[in-house]
Amino acid sequence: MTSHKYYKRGLVTAEQFDEGWWQSKYHACKHVEEWEAVARPLSIDRYHGQFVIVTLEGDLRLNDGDWIATGVNGEHWPIADDIFHKTYAELPVIPQAVAYAIEWFQQNDDTIGEIWRNLYEDVDDDWKQVPNLREPEEWMLDHQDTFTMAWSLGEWEVENG
Repeated sequence: MTSHKYYKRGLVTAEQFDEGWWQSKYHACKHVEEWEAVARPLSIDRYHGQFVIVTLEGDLRLNDGDWIATGVNGEHWPIADDIFHKTYAELPVIPQAVAYAIEWFQQNDDTIGEIWRNLYEDVDDDWKQVPNLREPEEWMLDHQDTFTMAWSLGEWEVENG
């Protein structure tokens, strides 16, 4: 049997578990309903003084510094901090004008090769006439890896400011 290498597809959202913060939240709740309202969105519970997360595979202990991941179907699971940083990276951050440009290119079925050729050779007069596409041109050339990653993933964050 031949093995192959695979990469993860799909996005997760994640937040780092801070046991001290959760302890204070737990002790501040006067009723079970209050605690459930705080903990239920992340499937967190507390048994015998320890925090656990209810996963599809059963209850798993949460340690301070773990990351709580939320998958594409709303499921939750813990990831140790060192594993999280080896496995996941933040989405590329791009200006709003570049996000507009990517969406425009994709709607017009442009390939990444066509985009780079047009940027370097200045050959597509039609593209150069589209309002809002001249502005991100310099940024795209100065941040090629970030632009290409956003393009390839089809997901990105828009920078604030």
